[in-house]
Amino acid sequence: MVERHNKKVGIYVRLSKEDARMGESVSIENQKAMLIKHVKDNKHNGWILVDVYCDDGFSGTNQNRPALQKMFEDIRCGNINLVLIKDLSRLGRNYLEVGNFAEVFLPQHGCELVSLSEKMDEMMVFRNWFNEQHSRETSKKVKTVKRMCAQNGKFVGAYSPYGYAKSEDNKHLLVPDEIAAATVRRIFELRAEGLGHKAIAVRLNESGTLPPRDYYYSKKPANKSQALKRKNFEEIS
Repeated sequence: MVERHNKKVGIYVRLSKEDARMGESVSIENQKAMLIKHVKDNKHNGWILVDVYCDDGFSGTNQNRPALQKMFEDIRCGNINLVLIKDLSRLGRNYLEVGNFAEVFLPQHGCELVSLSEKMDEMMVFRNWFNEQHSRETSKKVKTVKRMCAQNGKFVGAYSPYGYAKSEDNKHLLVPDEIAAATVRRIFELRAEGLGHKAIAVRLNESGTLPPRDYYYSKKPANKSQALKRKNFEEIS
C-alpha cells in the first residue's frame, strides 16, 4: 500500500485597487471560496488547510506585504508544504521575484506551488513577464488620468486639504469648508501680527479649536471611536 503524505496547504489571496476594478471575479471572498473548495475537493489526496494568507489592498509590485511575509516564514518553519493560489498574478507582478519564489525558494524548502487557473510549466516565466507589463501599463494609465484631471483644474486627492471640502455634486471640485476656513484665516491673521507657530497653537487651543485631524473625524460620527494621538494644535505645530 502506498503511503499517503499529507499536504499542509496555505492559501494565498491578494487584491489591489486596480484588481478591484475588474469586479467580483477577483474579489478576496471569491478567491477564498474557490481555493477553500479546491482544498476540500482534494481531501482524499491528503490536503489539509492550515491557513489563509490575505493581503487586501496591496499592489502586486510590492513584495513587502504582511500576509505574504508571514507565509514565507511559515514555509521556512515547515508549517505548510503547499501554496495554493488563484493565479500567478496573486503572488505578484514582478516576474523576477515571482520566478525566484516559485523556482528557487519553494523547492529549497520542499514546498509545492499550485495555481487554480494556470499550469506550473515552462510557460510560467512568460506569464510572470506579462503580469509585470500589465501592472506597468495600468500604473501609466492611472498616472495619465490623474495628470489630465490636474491640468483641467480637477482635484484628484483622496482627502481635501484643511479649510476645504469636496463638493457633494462633484468630487473633483473643492469648496470652502466655512468652519475650517475661518480657522485658516485666523491663523493667517495671528501670523501677520507677528506670532510664532507655538504662540498661534496656544491661542487656538485656548479657544477650543479642534486640530485638523480631530476636526476631520468629528464630522464622521461612525469613526469617533478611533484613537486620536494628536490632542491639540501645539502637538502638531
